[in-house]
Amino acid sequence: MGKPAEPEDIVNIFDYEENEITQDIQEQRDYYKRWIESLTE
Repeated sequence: MGKPAEPEDIVNIFDYEENEITQDIQEQRDYYKRWIESLTE
């Protein structure tokens, strides 16, 4: 948190991944909002 995304942070959305993935849309939105807010701190 608190820093912009770097190229190495970008993932292919069609790759398969088991770890640390949520299927809860609201959880994803909440995390995104916290991340955006952390960039302005």
